Amino acid sequence: MGPVQWWPCARVEKDRITFGVMLRSAEGRQTVRLRFGYLTAVPKRFTACTGDAGATFSVGPGTGTRWITVTGCSVERSPAAVQAKVWAGPETGAFSAPVLSPTLHIQQDGSVVDLTRDSG
Repeated sequence: MGPVQWWPCARVEKDRITFGVMLRSAEGRQTVRLRFGYLTAVPKRFTACTGDAGATFSVGPGTGTRWITVTGCSVERSPAAVQAKVWAGPETGAFSAPVLSPTLHIQQDGSVVDLTRDSG
């Protein structure tokens, strides 16, 4: 897949939580195939945002970090625990094992708790 860094993430917005992937390339233009979606604790389920074949994206050097998402890859901001789940691969070939973002806990008052940051 080349020298591409990628990690799953969730963006907490005023009324929604949007799920996606951050991409960064250290060398040359790279094409990456991503398959991603999100997990919710209540109800406990995975929702796919891309098909099983994934979607292809490119990122070039010197462009910094690029946020990738697709239309509809979000949920209403309400009390819940959520995570992004991502598989990445080269343009052709196998996907990686899935990687999860930190779990975000949306509280009754609307605040967000990320236990990975609050664990000390």
